[in-house]
Amino acid sequence: MAVALAALLLLFPAFPGAFGLFGPDEPRYASIAREMARSGDWVTPVLDGKPWLEKPALLYWMGAVGFKLGLGPEAAVRVPLGLLSAAFLVWFGWMVGSWQRAAMLGTCAGWIGYSNIAVTDMPLAVFFSAGMILALRWVETGKGAWWVGACFGAAMLAKGLVPVVLAAPVVWFARERWREWWKVVVAALVVAGPWYVLVTRAQGFAFINEFFIEHHFGRFASGDLQHVQPFWFYGPMIVALLLPWTPLLWKGEWKTRTFYAAWLVFGFVFFSASKNKLPGYLIPLLPAAVMVMRMPGPRYLAGAMGLMLAVVATGKLTYLPAKDGELTGRELARQVGPDSCANEIPRSLRYGVHYYAGKALGECWEMPGAKPVPAGKEGVRKGLRLRVSGGTGEGRLLFLAALRPTEGDWVVPVEAEPHLVWIGGRDVKDWGAGETVEFDPNAVAYPGPFWGAGKGLWYWNVIFVSNGGVVARSATRKDDWDPAADRVVEARLEPVADPGWKQGWRAGFLGRLGRAADQTRIESIAAFRRVWKVGGGFVHGSHGSGIWAWAALWLRQEEFPYDSGTMLVDSPTPLDFSNFYGVDLTKRPKQILFDAAGKPLPHPTIPGWTLREWALQDAVIDPHYGHWASMEYQFGPPTPEGFERPLFDRSTGEVDSAVLEHWLKNDLARLFVEKKIDASRIVIEKPDASALSFCRKTGARCVVD
Repeated sequence: MAVALAALLLLFPAFPGAFGLFGPDEPRYASIAREMARSGDWVTPVLDGKPWLEKPALLYWMGAVGFKLGLGPEAAVRVPLGLLSAAFLVWFGWMVGSWQRAAMLGTCAGWIGYSNIAVTDMPLAVFFSAGMILALRWVETGKGAWWVGACFGAAMLAKGLVPVVLAAPVVWFARERWREWWKVVVAALVVAGPWYVLVTRAQGFAFINEFFIEHHFGRFASGDLQHVQPFWFYGPMIVALLLPWTPLLWKGEWKTRTFYAAWLVFGFVFFSASKNKLPGYLIPLLPAAVMVMRMPGPRYLAGAMGLMLAVVATGKLTYLPAKDGELTGRELARQVGPDSCANEIPRSLRYGVHYYAGKALGECWEMPGAKPVPAGKEGVRKGLRLRVSGGTGEGRLLFLAALRPTEGDWVVPVEAEPHLVWIGGRDVKDWGAGETVEFDPNAVAYPGPFWGAGKGLWYWNVIFVSNGGVVARSATRKDDWDPAADRVVEARLEPVADPGWKQGWRAGFLGRLGRAADQTRIESIAAFRRVWKVGGGFVHGSHGSGIWAWAALWLRQEEFPYDSGTMLVDSPTPLDFSNFYGVDLTKRPKQILFDAAGKPLPHPTIPGWTLREWALQDAVIDPHYGHWASMEYQFGPPTPEGFERPLFDRSTGEVDSAVLEHWLKNDLARLFVEKKIDASRIVIEKPDASALSFCRKTGARCVVD
């Protein structure tokens, strides 16, 4: 057992560069630590040139020391963390008088995982757990109050006010030592206070707002931080984090180890009550869980420790290095040139690419002429690339290719034939006169990268969409192409006399919602208010302008429920979320593009299309202003960058439950019923199942015109 524990302690800090920095958080924190070491500013965490005030500085200090010592890009942040974890396990075994329990804690799946990833959960767990163990000693002997406070202060430097709340059970157990509490408080303030004072002086209310209001109180009570999980989430999670020792909690020493039991139960309930939940939040509870477990037999102990050591060694030396290109941004960063943009790099890899490339990559629409970094391994393939000139301003470039022209001499999408036209898209911002924009139509494409389209005589053109209309286009050309061949093609745009052209193509595409259309949206809603205040008029909701019909309906029931105005709704625009394009969102589906057998659901009104095909094409044509994005902009929460937050993954259909909850707040059927809205003047021009279901559910006396 001693040999196994020693091997485990050596494995934690060993081989730190076997795989790249993982997820968005680890490279983000490493970037902050690297900048801290470079700048010498040990007070304000800085990411990409801007203050990053979500977390305290302890983890960044540890990483900055690693960089100062000349450790590598992974070792600088992982080695200090691994050493801290190993040192705590030795101290833990000595303090509780059981090396077996130290070995059990060290071989818990959760402790292993978070000892090898440089995020804030392990420093919090180490110093908070040390404070709790010392607090028990203080309760029993009256010694060590200063050390208790010092450990809690260090925990506050790891993760803010979280350890203050988690330490609540100590108040009960130390109730007879209330005269000595001042020592704990003073020691905690001496350790943690200076940094909090200095960063507040440097950043002012911005620190208070972001650190405490948004990322303490907001993270607990609000679902806007993208980690919303159900109350029961931590039930299966604690089972997984404690493997292979989880069964030992059953019939454990709960009655005789009440301090540890209270530590575990209180923390578990507190974290479960929070709206935002992540697995790492439970790491500070694992030492308490191990202390209430019943001791295993020698065979169980030896077998489980051997298994977990094998898992650690295999993971660090074999599995994770093999998956490095999929799990981290280290390999992808090698494709970042001197003028590259981020394009469609997944969020899980974005900060890794930034970290290893040594610079923050802007979005492609922010960097005219920049070359998109491929979104994955498939994207490293070469193929057709465009060099486009003749455009100016901000908008979206679209490459459209087909085996025949589809509208006059133009190539545009054809609603009746989903796979006829291949489309590539990218955004451009601040396109200056005379500048050339590089455009890879394979990076973001429908129905897939153009290199897979096959050889043939291809007709193609490039259009530039800005302010809701096509403002420039290239001449349609025909080329006998192998789309998989590596080539660069020049495309010259010419102004389009009538920006309102192509009214029949993808209705709703020109009625864009988003950054460029905020004022239009505000003015339109204001117009709706004026119409209803005077008690007349109607709103006509077509297939493409359903967002406006929905806005008008919402305003009518919310602000003017009893006026004499008549509402006209033109189906097939869906009228509530119980039949939203054939999907019942009120049942909170996990995904919305496939049926129970995994078959793509058909589009309810466009023959030949599946919902998935429609959503994918919509995302390529306009990821921020298309039909789905306009709905998400209207009903969902924004991302931290200010964009609309997608309701579902366009390829897999996986639903973001937090976004769905925001949508359901606007469910018209529920609102009409709850508020007893008089809907008797709603006129259904083209009745369908959606409209009739809406009238039936709400009790509205709808009139069919």
